[in-house]
Amino acid sequence: MKKIYISIAIAASVSVLAACHKKGYPTATKDAAPAVVYTPAQLAEGEKIYNDNCGKCHELHEASEFTAHKWGKIIPEMAEKAELQKNKTDLLTAWVYAHAKN
Repeated sequence: MKKIYISIAIAASVSVLAACHKKGYPTATKDAAPAVVYTPAQLAEGEKIYNDNCGKCHELHEASEFTAHKWGKIIPEMAEKAELQKNKTDLLTAWVYAHAKN
């Protein structure tokens, strides 16, 4: 049951994050697609993207170092600097949110 709530929270957070991004992402509408539930394999891919891309420019932070709210401010800017594609940014965000500080 806890995994379902985490998946729903991650999907909602990713949707909000994508809707608020300043360029290249569609805005949320009442006709938005249903929430995405990430599989363990997708979350593992998000971790790999984090390790492979974020560590190129600076020391990696533990995902639990920040809240999902704080990560939601950090990730869009860093993803843009790293020129990450939207699908990779979404996976990275899902992994970070799944491990973020409460």
